[in-house]
Amino acid sequence: DNVVIDGFTIEGASNSPSNPPFSALGAGVWSNPSFSGSNGGHQILNNIIQNNIKGIYLNNTGTLQTVIQRNALRNNNLPGPAGGVSVYSDLGLQNALIDQNSFTGDPTAGIFTAGSLGTQSNITISNNQTLSERLVILLNTTASLITGNTITATPQSSGITIAGGDDGI
Repeated sequence: DNVVIDGFTIEGASNSPSNPPFSALGAGVWSNPSFSGSNGGHQILNNIIQNNIKGIYLNNTGTLQTVIQRNALRNNNLPGPAGGVSVYSDLGLQNALIDQNSFTGDPTAGIFTAGSLGTQSNITISNNQTLSERLVILLNTTASLITGNTITATPQSSGITIAGGDDGI
């Protein structure tokens, strides 16, 4: 609970979690509180997270708020599961603040809440900046806020995609 990762360069998670040697779990930062029986509440602050399959595999129970703030997330587009995304969640993300980050070079999206395996709710996506890609894709996400972001999307993509099963955005 309440782990803080502050001021690092995190790069090179290029091995798919389904391939030997079964290391890195496909993301520069991997969080899954339900896996370890904790409540989450982690803070990922002031980092450069780059050149991974996924930048941050972000899941949180909601008991404690998780904060992703003031990070440079770029080129997290190596081949692998859910590659091309800087912040990805599918096991449940609740009570999260994603604020003041910059996203560059992630062809799918800066932030993608898939919501297929867990609850996605009470997420604030604020004051971020993205260049050349979609800022966010929300799927099966509820009671969340997108505000104050700067989006420079390519003509082929939308800046924000509300993909279905969403409510109270």
